[in-house]
Amino acid sequence: GYGLLEMACVFIEIPYKNVHPKTWKGVMCNDLPKMDPKKKSIIAAKRTFPTVDLKKTARCTTDHDGKADSLLLAWYGLHKVLGVE
Repeated sequence: GYGLLEMACVFIEIPYKNVHPKTWKGVMCNDLPKMDPKKKSIIAAKRTFPTVDLKKTARCTTDHDGKADSLLLAWYGLHKVLGVE
């Protein structure tokens, strides 16, 4: 899927930037102690977006690290890559 998305961006001339996970996680989770990276993302996302429900579905009882990572990466892209304040 990633290759198709990248090809589509190139074809219709949408600028994009690849950011390594260590780069954005280093910024978003830098002040958290060493722990499981999934838990770290969830804690950072809850701190940055306290009103967002991180559960995958309404029936889930635990937060989903994929949703947390998506929010953190979007925030990083908006503020650090695009420079939006």
